[in-house]
Amino acid sequence: MSAAIGALLVIVALGPGSARAAPARPGDQTEQVILPGNEDAARELLADLDAAALGEFEWRGPSIEIDEIRFGLVRDGEAVGALLLIPRARGSAPAGAATSESFAIVREWPGPGQASARARALMDAAVASVEAHDHGGFYVERQARPSADRAPITAEDRAAVRRRWAVELGAVGILVLAALGLSLRRPPLEAERSA
Repeated sequence: MSAAIGALLVIVALGPGSARAAPARPGDQTEQVILPGNEDAARELLADLDAAALGEFEWRGPSIEIDEIRFGLVRDGEAVGALLLIPRARGSAPAGAATSESFAIVREWPGPGQASARARALMDAAVASVEAHDHGGFYVERQARPSADRAPITAEDRAAVRRRWAVELGAVGILVLAALGLSLRRPPLEAERSA
């Protein structure tokens, strides 16, 4: 009986999927990450822009995400364009994008042909300012997260997880019943001992 209990404990501890090899993880893939706390340094990138020359326009931001810095060009509370600073890695700059020491500089407009000449001029001035003031140090390279390379969870994956839990919980149930049965065994009567 104790050998069966030991075997069940091993099954529960190891689980049915424990013999599978771990999936390969990327060893040499890196990603560029913009660290938090660079708001003032990002604002300094637009230091050449004269607030008086903006007129009815204003620059909002920066909005710093892990993979981009975004400045919004706004007129009368409505977004008319955006300046995106994306960490520059080899070959990552979109076609036609300007580049600085750290970034590929991308201009975004709400729609084709909707940018006014004044908005384009302000965007060009912002790009020139970023190119002049970017001296690097905005992002670091780190190992890419393995979860980014994983395939999405499928119905088969969910079914496999349910099967594994069913086997493990079933084994635990058998162990509990065996322990309960052993603890509830009645002691032999005096007449049974003498026979």
